[in-house]
Amino acid sequence: MLNNIVYPKDEIFEEYRMSFYFGDDPYAGGFAFECNKDGSIDIESMNPGALENLAKCLFGIYNVSLEGIIDYSRLISNDPYGKCDCGETVYLSYDYGHGIDCRCGRIYNTSGQELAPRSQWEEYYDDDSTQPYYVEFGYMEV
Repeated sequence: MLNNIVYPKDEIFEEYRMSFYFGDDPYAGGFAFECNKDGSIDIESMNPGALENLAKCLFGIYNVSLEGIIDYSRLISNDPYGKCDCGETVYLSYDYGHGIDCRCGRIYNTSGQELAPRSQWEEYYDDDSTQPYYVEFGYMEV
């Protein structure tokens, strides 16, 4: 079992955009500019191309309609983590049924319980493999 499992709080990432669409069709594409909840845009942080597009939208040079201030806020769930007996921090993200590998060779499930070696698992796994799942199947190099 992992030691000292920490369950970080979820975070709300707030993001708003002032959105314009071409012509009268809201599905035709358009422009979106980062802003705050009230629609204020920080023009000093914009690159020159975006600033030019914003001006053309606001002053009617482009044939666009203001859709409004769109809320793109989202909840970000942070993975719990704990310390392996070897001292390594192990993040308990979803394991897709293959276990979560520590660099020392221990394997954990998403609850932090240590699992048996893969050689004792079903026939889906190569009994001769000494590599963690993420290395054996090419997800990461050691």
